[in-house]
Amino acid sequence: RYWRDWSSDVCSSDLRESPAESMTAGYLVLAGLPTPVFQAPIKTSMGTFYADFYWPAARLIGECDGAVKFTSADSILLEKEREQSIRDEGYGFVRWLAKHIWTRPHEVMGRIERALCR
Repeated sequence: RYWRDWSSDVCSSDLRESPAESMTAGYLVLAGLPTPVFQAPIKTSMGTFYADFYWPAARLIGECDGAVKFTSADSILLEKEREQSIRDEGYGFVRWLAKHIWTRPHEVMGRIERALCR
């Protein structure tokens, strides 16, 4: 029963945009960390953005970045602007690379946990 509840609530959501986001969701459960809202709309002066992970109680946004996301200098600058506009609204921010959730999940979970405790 526990596995069915966990898998239907966390693992099978169609709100995640990548396998790395799904893997992160699973590790959050295993680490005993709070379940975030997935693809939550965040309003900023630049418009509405959708956070990969959002923990409302901590006003913390988590982003799992893959190599495909940043294909040009313009895409990197746009992402920096986006992050700053979110920070300007008073949100905390934590990032990790997709490759790290596959190879060093304990480090990613530690980073998220520290951010949640701030």
